[in-house]
Amino acid sequence: MKSDYLTAFQTYTERYNTSDSKVHLKIIHTYHVAEVMEELCRCRRIQGHLADLAWLCALFHDIGRFEQLRRYGTFSDGASIDHAALGCQVLQEEGFLSGLPKQDQSLILTAIRNHNQYEIQPGLSGEALTLCRLIRDADKCDIFRVFATDDLKDVTGCSEEEAAAWTVSPAVAQAIFSHRCVRREERKTGLDFWVSFLGFFFDMAYPESIAIAREQGYYRLPFERTRFLREDTAQLIAMLLRETELYCSGRLATLSDPR
Repeated sequence: MKSDYLTAFQTYTERYNTSDSKVHLKIIHTYHVAEVMEELCRCRRIQGHLADLAWLCALFHDIGRFEQLRRYGTFSDGASIDHAALGCQVLQEEGFLSGLPKQDQSLILTAIRNHNQYEIQPGLSGEALTLCRLIRDADKCDIFRVFATDDLKDVTGCSEEEAAAWTVSPAVAQAIFSHRCVRREERKTGLDFWVSFLGFFFDMAYPESIAIAREQGYYRLPFERTRFLREDTAQLIAMLLRETELYCSGRLATLSDPR
């Protein structure tokens, strides 16, 4: 089953300019999210049909990004279109899920539609809620890798040189100290965008997801290699990292194998 869907994904993305760094970024991100999803399902002992649906959610979660970039030249949902909603439209129009029962199609579309939202829509339960939690966590785990290893201008719109001169907005810092995700409208500076990634830890549904992200260690790298021009900014970043890691340690204490 997986090989057929991988072929369909590859055939679709070949319509776009795969030599474009932003297109390439999203293709590689997709494969990594699928790998994280497999690891997360193993850790959570999720098997069989539900694990297969979770993998499909990972493979297609960002399918809307390619058309978003072609139409608008940006990955910013705020400046263009909700890429999750666009992705659901692409999946339906292209018939990617047509070989699945209607119920399975609905579950996958629900998870993809929710993967980039500030919160999961209320009222979901059972497999729908589980799939939403899994794809949101797997996506966040690999966004840390993208943050650390890809061109930061492509990823965040803010280079290391630019971030070094910025400060962290009070509302963004307070979100981290309050252990919650940063809202889009709270981000005012390029460095705010960087710090908002730390907030992902507070939204992770499963301690196993935090264990994966902590073991990878990507979330620290951009901060560690940037020489911030203001000492108070450097000190605040250190405090925000420490607060985030204290929170993670508390969550990981619930695991018998915290890695």
